[in-house]
Amino acid sequence: MIMSTWRFWFVLGLCFCFGLGTFPTRMVIGAQIAPAPLANSRPSLEPTLDNPDHRGNVSLDRDGHLSSGWWPQFRGPHGMGVADGCRDLPIRMGESENVVWHVSVPGTGWSSPVVDDELIWMTTAVRESQHKGTDDESASEDQASREGGLDLVLLAFERKSGQQRHFIKLFHLPQPELIHSLNSYASPTPCLDQDHVYCHFGTYGTVAVRRVDGVIAWVNRDIQLQHSTGPGSSPIQFQDLLIFHADGMDSQAIVALDCRTGSTRWRTERSGAMSESPDQKKAFRAYPRTELLSWS
Repeated sequence: MIMSTWRFWFVLGLCFCFGLGTFPTRMVIGAQIAPAPLANSRPSLEPTLDNPDHRGNVSLDRDGHLSSGWWPQFRGPHGMGVADGCRDLPIRMGESENVVWHVSVPGTGWSSPVVDDELIWMTTAVRESQHKGTDDESASEDQASREGGLDLVLLAFERKSGQQRHFIKLFHLPQPELIHSLNSYASPTPCLDQDHVYCHFGTYGTVAVRRVDGVIAWVNRDIQLQHSTGPGSSPIQFQDLLIFHADGMDSQAIVALDCRTGSTRWRTERSGAMSESPDQKKAFRAYPRTELLSWS
């Protein structure tokens, strides 16, 4: 699909606002795929929200990545930010235009959703006062969290209807450390494999949840560090490893956990000054071995 410059930046702005949660009220939106007013549109056999018969086959490639209709990690399949074969996207959206459903999301979180063939998964941080219905919208995130603590939560919504399937409390933080005003306690994006949803919250812990029933499979709280500005590194799943940056003011490392047990398989200290570059890492095959690139 060919899109003019202003439309590209308009859609990109929508993705940023709704996907990263920059509005005080966080939402999940189910967009209508294949609307009438499209430029250079072609019939698509890709999975769509309103056409479940075109989901295709969910399979694993030789690197262990999920394919066909899944958005399994930050920036999607292979971390490239590209939805292969995705066509017929709407160029306009509104309350009654090209939207199948939308639901409000409790709490605060800058993490992006991840998607399997049935559910949309995302993390959020819910204040204790929000559970009790006494939340003060004028209070800062830091002030509210210190007064009542926070719950770090995994949510799941049905792709077709937006109905909430799971509300899973992963960690309770009675007195979370201070974070930057532009960050959140649920900024890292989860990732998926064929069995689990992996949620990472930096020093607060990492957890694997079974996709089939929402039961917690394992918890790892061994990675302790001083964030100063809050957690931000999103994990990737590669073969049988869950890999993420563990960068704090006191130490910087890249860590790999065992996807089956949650135990630490290896930890490599990272040298060099910390920067404000986006958190990125990518595993790729360079014959005859697999290498991991880690931006710092």
